[in-house]
Amino acid sequence: MRRSFLLPVLTLAGTIIGAGVFALPHLFARLGTTPASLLFALFVALVTFTHVSYVDVVLEQKASHRLPGYAKAQLGSRWGALATVTHFVQVYGSHVIYLLLGSAFLQSLALPAGGRWMQMGTILLVWFLGATAVRGNLRKIASLEAFATALMLTLFLVASGTALGAARPVTLFAPHLSWEVFGVFLFALSGLPVVAEVVELSDRHRSASKWAAGAGTVLAGAAMWFFAWSFARSGGTLMTQDPGSLLTVLPPWGLWMIPVLGLLAIGTSYITTAEDLRTTWSRDYGVSEGAAWALTMVPPLLLALFMHNGFLLLATLLGTLCGGINGVLIGMMRTAIGEGRRKRLMIAGGLLIAFIYAFGLAGQLTEWLFV
Repeated sequence: MRRSFLLPVLTLAGTIIGAGVFALPHLFARLGTTPASLLFALFVALVTFTHVSYVDVVLEQKASHRLPGYAKAQLGSRWGALATVTHFVQVYGSHVIYLLLGSAFLQSLALPAGGRWMQMGTILLVWFLGATAVRGNLRKIASLEAFATALMLTLFLVASGTALGAARPVTLFAPHLSWEVFGVFLFALSGLPVVAEVVELSDRHRSASKWAAGAGTVLAGAAMWFFAWSFARSGGTLMTQDPGSLLTVLPPWGLWMIPVLGLLAIGTSYITTAEDLRTTWSRDYGVSEGAAWALTMVPPLLLALFMHNGFLLLATLLGTLCGGINGVLIGMMRTAIGEGRRKRLMIAGGLLIAFIYAFGLAGQLTEWLFV
């Protein structure tokens, strides 16, 4: 496989496999591994189609932007303003989760006896490492991400295989389906903020960009499915919302794998999405490089220092609201492009994307408000 193809694939896969993967074993255990696997496969197909459709949106404009800029160019200022809100909230919210979970994994690996002050110190350390990495250029960041992703995928296979070999649980959850899966699965699978970077790494070649976007999404989805299925199958009711519950399935010699996996997963996502946010500030809003870096890195740090937990709730909110609205916007932009080219199949695909995301968003909002 050529390096020019491998680099964008691993960049996208590494970004997708982030904090959301650690919420999946609990959901798989609650739903039942078979129903959860079928649902997850449908979400992988939906998100893959969304990412590939976004490639067309990116290539429709000669100038390089990010989601807010593309939405403004394709749909007008009002929709561009909405994309600005959802894009920034999604990335900033994700960064808060990365800092909190990164701190927790770092403490469990090296500093298990730390208190609140130790948590703040490890948050600062995780932030410093990410902030230093973001000072590089896109290809250097992508190369670092590709190496870390390859290492992470290998460790995912080892950890999942080890969990699969553990004894089956005595008790299982009664299968329970809720709209929560819409938000959590979207949060876990979406790599939308870095699809534009995938196009740039593919030298803006349409076919190569689409293959990279599709392959990166499917690769990440397969790795996360095996991880979630293995731990849910072996853990049963031991799988809770706390990522630390994953340790109950592993033998004593393998307890180090979850913290290391967590740091790799969070690090790869944190660095790439931070680069995307910095680029958004500089290209779509004309902010200087130094100010763009500060606007990217400082707000999530301040929020993380004053927060404690709520990982699954925040992931559900971000996946449902930001992921759902962004999916609708991608469908609308694909439809607009299809109308301009008079391609009925492209229009139908865009309308289908918009409808599915709108339906899921409406379902989750209805459950929150009335159930």
